[in-house]
Amino acid sequence: WKCREFESKRGAFNELSEKVRKFCDFARMKGYAWAWIDTCCVDNTRQSKLLAAISTLYYCYSHCARCVVYLADVPPEDDGAFEGGQLHTPFHRSKWHTRGWTLPELIGPGHTEFYSCLWTYLGSVEELADMLVEATGITKNLFTVSPVLSEYSIAERISWAAQRQVKRL
Repeated sequence: WKCREFESKRGAFNELSEKVRKFCDFARMKGYAWAWIDTCCVDNTRQSKLLAAISTLYYCYSHCARCVVYLADVPPEDDGAFEGGQLHTPFHRSKWHTRGWTLPELIGPGHTEFYSCLWTYLGSVEELADMLVEATGITKNLFTVSPVLSEYSIAERISWAAQRQVKRL
């Protein structure tokens, strides 16, 4: 949906969560007329629906111009709490790294940027590659050299998902 169109509908924008409103403001500030946010609910009670949803998310992410990852549990860099290369920082401990739904977000897009709970830029996938390897166990080459999934074995790709959780309703 288009943020501006949604905002004009009888105050509907004010009824959105703060996260969605801030995302629309962020997208507008970056010059995007269109923005997509995946705060949806997928029927994950059936394995076939779950696998289809994850595949669809990967397809969507692999075709987006930019992926913005909002880490609600990571403070901004100038807090001194975020310093590259240090294991066990708030970035490493973020719940985002453990969620099954976020794997397509991480490996699908051509360009991904991470932002703190206050929408402060933390870095791109390439800039945070070492920290992402530590936090996720995914090979650094995926982030820096070859993002083509077919170049990685099925066993390796399955291992990336093995540590992640998808809540069942």
